[in-house]
Amino acid sequence: MLATATESIEIVCAAGAVPFLARGRVRRQNLGTYTIDVDRDASHLPAGARIILSYPDGRSDRIVAKVDSVAGNELVCSQQQLRQRERREFPRLHGGLPIRYRRVPQASFTGTAARWLRGSTDPAIVGADDAWVHPGRFMNYSVTGLRFRTDDEIPLNEVLLIELGVPDRDERWRCTGRCVFSGANPDGEGNVIAIEFTVIPSEARAALTDMTLEAQAVLLG
Repeated sequence: MLATATESIEIVCAAGAVPFLARGRVRRQNLGTYTIDVDRDASHLPAGARIILSYPDGRSDRIVAKVDSVAGNELVCSQQQLRQRERREFPRLHGGLPIRYRRVPQASFTGTAARWLRGSTDPAIVGADDAWVHPGRFMNYSVTGLRFRTDDEIPLNEVLLIELGVPDRDERWRCTGRCVFSGANPDGEGNVIAIEFTVIPSEARAALTDMTLEAQAVLLG
């Protein structure tokens, strides 16, 4: 079912360095074009960005739309496709991601991470190859974080250096992420940790968004 005027709707956009999450009210809908009054300033959303529209009560398909224009709290977007709604605010899927992470003493993390994110090639910042951990490529991922098995015991709130890629692309993006879950692996050896991105380039987030939507398309046939 498509939106009708005055209906509340949730908005997710992963185009920027930080996901845009907001609620709004559909003021007008005509031939797949939606005019939405957003509950926060949306003026930084770029024209052409992909957004996800969904209903808080979960009674309809998820709408994939493109931003046409933004003026303050007014968002105009055009529907591109429909996706079956999932239970998560933004779906997590299992997939093969080439990533590695490195632990850095937290006392020196801020300075190290700043230089790492700026692209430093200093060996002291990049670290030796054996200082990096390569988790299995198949993991639970979304545009906001990762969940995977590791032999490390990583405490909550520890922040890691992360190098992230996606299949079939040569790029590797430098990120940081905070441990938000750590526990024994219920399916076997080692531990399971969940990482929430604290800094991730917009290009990396867009690549994860594309992977998510492509995986949904495959699952839905």
